[in-house]
Amino acid sequence: MATTVTRKTADFKDLDFNFTKLSTTKDVAKKADVEAVKQSMKSLLRTRYFERPFQPYLGTSIADLLFENNTPMTRRLIEKSIREVIDNHEPRARLDEVQVFDEADTNSYRVRIFFHIVNFTGSEVFETYLTRTR
Repeated sequence: MATTVTRKTADFKDLDFNFTKLSTTKDVAKKADVEAVKQSMKSLLRTRYFERPFQPYLGTSIADLLFENNTPMTRRLIEKSIREVIDNHEPRARLDEVQVFDEADTNSYRVRIFFHIVNFTGSEVFETYLTRTR
């Protein structure tokens, strides 16, 4: 007799940070599953230490590193900071690889994060640009 095993997967939902309004219910739109995790990663990467009240250890030093000289060491520090913040504050994602490329023409960095979501099959890629602001 064959038995089938059904795998219960978690259903991740977050508010859409653009706060778009649904036309049908007049409620705020939601992001689900992969898009919710990617939005959370983006938020974590843009958060500085001591920026969120009562959470002084949540954040990264990426904003400060963007003003440093463009060297291999700076790229390694950005990569390390990304790994730390996602490993410590995003329990839904498991990192596979983090790539940081310098964009010398625009004084920015292109970041590609390869990860998989807990209880989901397949891997995902999140890509963003880190640019310093004055």
